[in-house]
Amino acid sequence: MAAQLMKNSDLTDSVLRPIFLTVLIILAAIIELVSEPYYDINQYLDLNFSRRTKIESIATFGRCAIQLASTMLLSKYQKGVSFADSNFVYGFAFSQLGYAIIVSSCYLAKEQALVPRKVANRYLESSALGYFRSIFFQQIAKYFLSEGDKILVNYLLPVNIQGYYSLITDYGSLLARLLFMPIEEAVRISMTATFESHDVSASKRKEILKITVSSISRLYVYILTLLILFAPSSTSYIVQMLFKRFGSDETFIWCFKLYWCYVPFLAVNGIAEALFNSVFHSSKDADVYSKMMILNSIFFFVSTYISPIFETRPNLVKKGDITPGISAAEYFNRRYRIAEQMEPGSIAIVAGQRTKFATESVFYYFQQNNDLFYLTGWDEPDSVCILEKPKSDPTSAIFHMIVPPSNPEKELWEGERTGVEGVRDIFNADVSMPIGSLPSHLSNLMSRYKTVYYDFDETQKADEFSKVFPLMQAKDRRYRYSIENILRENNVVLHSLKSITAPMRAIKSDAELRMMRLAGKISGRAYNQAYARRFKSEKGLQAFLEYRFVSGGCNRNSYIPVVAGGENALCIHYTRNDNLFKGNEFVLVDAAGQLGGYCADISRTWPVSGKFTPAQRDLYEALLNVQRKCINLCTEDANVSINDLHYKSVAMLTSELRNIGFQGLTQWDVMQKLYPHYLGHNLGLDVHDVPSYSKTAKLKKGQVITMEPGVYVSDDPMWPAAYRGMGLRIEDDIAVGKNTNVNLTIEAAKEIDDIESIAVNGVTTKMEDEVTDVFSL
Repeated sequence: MAAQLMKNSDLTDSVLRPIFLTVLIILAAIIELVSEPYYDINQYLDLNFSRRTKIESIATFGRCAIQLASTMLLSKYQKGVSFADSNFVYGFAFSQLGYAIIVSSCYLAKEQALVPRKVANRYLESSALGYFRSIFFQQIAKYFLSEGDKILVNYLLPVNIQGYYSLITDYGSLLARLLFMPIEEAVRISMTATFESHDVSASKRKEILKITVSSISRLYVYILTLLILFAPSSTSYIVQMLFKRFGSDETFIWCFKLYWCYVPFLAVNGIAEALFNSVFHSSKDADVYSKMMILNSIFFFVSTYISPIFETRPNLVKKGDITPGISAAEYFNRRYRIAEQMEPGSIAIVAGQRTKFATESVFYYFQQNNDLFYLTGWDEPDSVCILEKPKSDPTSAIFHMIVPPSNPEKELWEGERTGVEGVRDIFNADVSMPIGSLPSHLSNLMSRYKTVYYDFDETQKADEFSKVFPLMQAKDRRYRYSIENILRENNVVLHSLKSITAPMRAIKSDAELRMMRLAGKISGRAYNQAYARRFKSEKGLQAFLEYRFVSGGCNRNSYIPVVAGGENALCIHYTRNDNLFKGNEFVLVDAAGQLGGYCADISRTWPVSGKFTPAQRDLYEALLNVQRKCINLCTEDANVSINDLHYKSVAMLTSELRNIGFQGLTQWDVMQKLYPHYLGHNLGLDVHDVPSYSKTAKLKKGQVITMEPGVYVSDDPMWPAAYRGMGLRIEDDIAVGKNTNVNLTIEAAKEIDDIESIAVNGVTTKMEDEVTDVFSL
């Protein structure tokens, strides 16, 4: 019957709406509340612990069975929903309702005298109801402790995490019961017998209480120590043994690790409840007992949810994050979305970058392959990520990481490596192995899969040097060459992985937008600090900005800065930055910081003296008018592309320049001579994030694009003399919304009055000399 109902798609759609889920949970809570007086009579008045334990154990096993059955039923008949996603959440709701019904039914069966239809039964006696009322608020506090973890998980994490966690908590309650229930019941029975006995003096009771608390504490510490030392590191093996279906699923394992952190606190609460119940077990002590339990529940509730579980550098990487601001769950979801678009029976390969050297021993800053960083958060060289999809179900995908192994000798010079074990424990790789095993491991995979998603390295283009010295290039790319040679030898069907990652990276998540907003805020404040100073040289201004980016909280520059005084600004990507400033010329700066891998990109132009001349003011205001109008169009509802905006900006700039004296100016003149670059580009992990994403695609909510019109007036008689030799660019980072947008770099002043005011009066917003916690900004 149930199967036939679930085949009805309309009924399934209505049943599986969030409102139905809410109704199930509320109904379960009401039924549990109705059964609470039965529980209290057995627990506190009759002291019938055996009956209570049996009933709760039966209900707990029933809850697990109901979750399993309902989840499998939903997975079978609900089309388009993965077994690992919402079905577990709905299965959990059904199991909660089933648990409440089983508990209530068992109490009714065992306590026939409590059925409300009898007038003289104990359910309606004032002593029972009075006792229940006195501990009602304590029950609420206890409920939030026992259910609060699921509330947080459901609020903070995506649906697949909710589903996994709901399954784990049901079966985890069995585990907790096996580990800690004997201790709890032993305390309850022995201490109750002691305090009920009339043959034991008050002093003797205190001594027994002291010994019991001491013994229980030691036993608890022993069990807890074993749990902390061995449970998290052994989680993958436990999952493989108990849940073979999810043995290689990193998110399921991550959720299980999260639950290990919660079980000890819940166990302490249960043991403390048993102890308090033994001391304050009579109805006259109900108020005291209730207050003690409320304090106990609040204490452990707070302890549970403020306990840190992140690995290192808590000022940068917060609880649950892999990289600053980006959670393990988000990295998992990125790989999951890749797997959804891969063909069944295929693999995706992303090769990381190597450390590059300027000379024999002087290396450049390491820059990871951004696709690899986007999918894993991994920021170490000489590594390869492989995503294996053996079946059509994306949850079957297996995450491989091939990385440099731990090497104490090299780590002495280069710093600690995460290593093969660390990439599995911290980055949640299903399979991890040393980089030296890449050829054999890849060959083994190629024997099973003939469809491969891979992109040849576009950063290693054959320049004149590499044509003369090809061996140098081959040495630098040996891991990529081994991958590419194996692909050629196995005659695979090759697809571009970037065709999948580019659209994903173009649309930013809320977490990515937060990181880019922070990078923009820090960089913008640095510009304001620069306006307030009078610099003598380009390199002095560059050094100051780089210092303020990093001391303000960024990791480093997003790119090599442009600091161009006077006519140097006519070179769009001028990076020599070695000239002195002259007189009251303009300085054009294109520089910004990077935070957690995410780039800001800002350009500003201002007079070295801090005061605009009339000609500078006119040309600057003309360009700023164009930028303002273009930013206003950066919405999804405007139905424009970056390409559309560029040609609009050309028309706008042509009109603005005509108004200030550029006679006979055409749009062709502007595009060819005065404004030869594009209006903007996508921004993210890369300064151009990503180049392959079409500029003709209409803007979508979540995109971040730069708006950077410029005007570069050469020393040519065809241009008005007052403006010759001036190069200007004004650039901001804009997060596109549905019908609005957000300027991520708004802190960097660009209005003429603001710049001149800062130059005279300094910066009113105080900036710390060194920011150690960027998330406090």
